[in-house]
Amino acid sequence: LFIAIQDPIIQKFAVRFAGGYLSEKTGADIKVGRLAVTPDFKVFVDDVTVKDLKGNDLANVGALRTRISIGDLLDGKIHLEKVELRDVDANLVQYEGEDKFNFAFLAEAFPSDTTKESKPMPIIIDKISLKNVDFVMWNQNKSDSLKTANHLMDYAHLDLDNVNLEATDFYMFGDSIHANIASLNAKEWSGLELKSFMADATVTQKGIFLDDMLMETNNSRFDLDLNMLYNGFDDFQYFVDSVVFDATIRPTDVMLSDIGVFSNVMYKMPDKVHFEGKFTGPIEHFRVDDIKAELGKSTSFQGSISMHPLNFENGYHTLNIKDMHFTYDDVVNFYIPSSTKTIPLPESLRPMNEGRINLDFQGSYNNFTSDISLLSDIGDIDASIARAKDLKGDNVFSGYVNAQRVKAGTVANASKFVGDLD
Repeated sequence: LFIAIQDPIIQKFAVRFAGGYLSEKTGADIKVGRLAVTPDFKVFVDDVTVKDLKGNDLANVGALRTRISIGDLLDGKIHLEKVELRDVDANLVQYEGEDKFNFAFLAEAFPSDTTKESKPMPIIIDKISLKNVDFVMWNQNKSDSLKTANHLMDYAHLDLDNVNLEATDFYMFGDSIHANIASLNAKEWSGLELKSFMADATVTQKGIFLDDMLMETNNSRFDLDLNMLYNGFDDFQYFVDSVVFDATIRPTDVMLSDIGVFSNVMYKMPDKVHFEGKFTGPIEHFRVDDIKAELGKSTSFQGSISMHPLNFENGYHTLNIKDMHFTYDDVVNFYIPSSTKTIPLPESLRPMNEGRINLDFQGSYNNFTSDISLLSDIGDIDASIARAKDLKGDNVFSGYVNAQRVKAGTVANASKFVGDLD
């Protein structure tokens, strides 16, 4: 047998037999360009094309290399010492009016024997290498023009280009998968670029668990332990609402506009923030506790924040700042998703230069209550400020201000005429 499988004539026959058998079994057009097996059970497969039942491309594989451990196979385990896969195009499509994806016929052609009770066979791969993989998953029964127009991540319409992966210690048993991801990079059509990714990863039907995760995207770098919890993989089609995060974030640099692919309101915030904390909840209704953050050139604070939903002008949000040291320039140069574009501090407050603040904010930009304690070079202020609509529907402010040693003349640019006020 070992001698026979080396013969070129036998290999050509095996290629024709494999393509013909698979085509007859599935009813689809499947072709294999080259198939070879060495005496030590190394497998070489080249130029594979798979059409779906409509005659469209399902998958094209340039090259597959692996080596099978026969000893483990006899012991009831599928053990591949290494899998190399390169130059792949995969197109998973759910056509309009159909309830299954175009690859479902492959599983249906090789049904499992449900009459026998058997334990799933473990699958072990020592090392995985994917190079130049393009992946599309497209559901023609779903459309979201808003996501398309605003370049938002759409889990019903994924298009990943140039996926490259290096992973070790892959283990699959039942519905659980584990692997140590050494490197991963890809680019999604929404504009999200995954420049690098490392993690100890576990995937189940109810969650994805990423320990010691290091990730770099367009303009951000992350260091965290991340759990993503869900009821089923279908929840990813409603990602911002249905996938619940539980993350411990170590010192990390985030460009807030990078989050715009999940909620377009964040595209209006090209602010870089260095922070650490505890993130919980879905993106659309998140909370971050134990925050230690730095932004701008000299601003830092501790506290917590929540947004419900991810819309600054409406909804119910909280911001608790325990101790913030800030500068005027950092504040007025911080972008927010509102008509003012940045935080609207008047120029007359520039003499403040810097200060310290404690803040408790609840509500939204258009309807809120807040308690503020401010210490600065131009005075100390305790205030309670609210904004809401009156009976006429106009937005009005209310509250009180208790001020001490306020340099009113400096603020009003009239120091010759006005001194300090209490």
